[in-house]
Amino acid sequence: MSKLPLPSTLGSYKRVSGGSQTVGGEVSDTVPAGKSWFLLSVQHVLNKGGTGTPQPLLQVADPAGTVVWECFGSSAAQAVNTTCTYTWAPGLPQTGQVGATTGVHSTSPMPPETVLGPGWKLLTSTVGGVGGTSSYGTPAYYVCELG
Repeated sequence: MSKLPLPSTLGSYKRVSGGSQTVGGEVSDTVPAGKSWFLLSVQHVLNKGGTGTPQPLLQVADPAGTVVWECFGSSAAQAVNTTCTYTWAPGLPQTGQVGATTGVHSTSPMPPETVLGPGWKLLTSTVGGVGGTSSYGTPAYYVCELG
């Protein structure tokens, strides 16, 4: 994934699971105290039920909550009654939704060499709203954790 050499005493590559999500809720996860994350990729699954056509944004916010970067997860809104896996990583193209009602995927770019310090946040902001019958699954962050 990363071409950077890393002595094992400086950090470790890992998959970090985000917090559990509630129906209709947005994602909000914080880099732990005393740690920094070299962000390699982010993956969210949105289970869309009911009406509405959401379009998720991934956001990065500083410890004060100021959003410093955001990017749509797809070039198109998500259809009703679908489950879509959204993946952001450096160098990925932004795609529309590929697939039918199950196994739908979409990719989007992310800035290369993104390092988030303690207290920084990874959030979603869903245009059109998540909806009362929809929910995000547990987010997956692929990082090199430093500290």
